[in-house]
Amino acid sequence: MLAVVVVAALAISLAARWAARHQDAVRGWSARQLKRPIVVGLRGRFRRQLDFLGRRFRPEGALGLSLTASLALLVAVGWLFGTVVQDVLAGDDAARLDRPTLEFFARHREPWLTTTMKVLTSLGSSAQRSWSRRSSWLAWCGGVHGAAPGGLSGCWPSATAAR
Repeated sequence: MLAVVVVAALAISLAARWAARHQDAVRGWSARQLKRPIVVGLRGRFRRQLDFLGRRFRPEGALGLSLTASLALLVAVGWLFGTVVQDVLAGDDAARLDRPTLEFFARHREPWLTTTMKVLTSLGSSAQRSWSRRSSWLAWCGGVHGAAPGGLSGCWPSATAAR
C-alpha cells in the first residue's frame, strides 16, 4: 500500500514539473478540450454550478480556496478517525499496528529525554493546577484552561508515565 502511495506521489510530482515547464502546451490542450461539442454543451447546461466550484478554488475571499481546503481536510481527518474507531471496536487492522508501533518507540527511547519530559509534564501539571481556581474535573484536566503545557497530564493513568 505504501508503495502505491509513493508511486502516485512520484507520478503527480513528475506530471506537475512537466506541466510547469510546458505551460503553453498545457494551455493549448486545455483550450482544445474546452472547444469540444460535448464540453461546450455541459458548460452551458451547468454554468451556475461550475461558477460556484470555480469560486471555491480561487485564493481570494473568505469562501475561496482556504475554506475549501479546510473542509476537505476536516472531512479527510473525520473519515480517518471514523475508520480507526471502527477498526478498534472491531479489533481489526488498527490493532495489528499497535504492537509494532509500541515496540518501535520502546526500542528507540532515550533515558535523558524520558526524564526531561517527565519533569516538563510535572511542571506543566503543577502550573495548571495552581492557575486553575476551579475544583471540577474539567478544570483539573485542562479543559477550561488548556493552554498550559502538560495540562492533561493529571488525567492520564500513571502507568503511561512509568514506561
